[in-house]
Amino acid sequence: DLMSMVVLRMKKSVEEDVFIPLYPKSIVEDKSSLCSKFQERRFWSAVKLLSNVLLWDGIVQEDTIRDLGLSKLLNRYLLLNLLNTPPGPDNIERCKKVVACFPERWFQNLKSGSTLPELLNFCQHLLQCTLMCCYIIFFPFFLKFYSNETKEVLLLLVKVKALRIVEDFIEEYKLEHLKLMIGK
Repeated sequence: DLMSMVVLRMKKSVEEDVFIPLYPKSIVEDKSSLCSKFQERRFWSAVKLLSNVLLWDGIVQEDTIRDLGLSKLLNRYLLLNLLNTPPGPDNIERCKKVVACFPERWFQNLKSGSTLPELLNFCQHLLQCTLMCCYIIFFPFFLKFYSNETKEVLLLLVKVKALRIVEDFIEEYKLEHLKLMIGK
């Protein structure tokens, strides 16, 4: 039937059409290099596919969409690229675009401060982004210079309901002024 064909085509696209090459960080950091530009195009192409796959949420079975979009596309391809991208505003912008693809309804009934199991590695990456931004400028001065980046990443974690991670971070780094974002 039609839905089976749609799912088969999505699976084929995820398994055969996605290719994001991994290059050494030194090559990727040079934004003018051909390798960097190619990797950039392939990354955004995969984000577009993620967006298109997740648009089928509510039409195709949720477990199928989560498997294709999160387990395969995000965790197999996109996250590997994000981990290879230098920390900073570019990486945060990429993460924001990825989070924007997620259907909000997936997070509406989550309880206990935890996110979806398929997003745990992505949430750990977001936490590492925050920590890397913090350590680029010597602690404790990062708050003054990186409060926007820190807040942006924490808001992404809040959006995917990784509240326990956010609470622990706020407590550990004494960022009480950010508690409002988690409703405390």
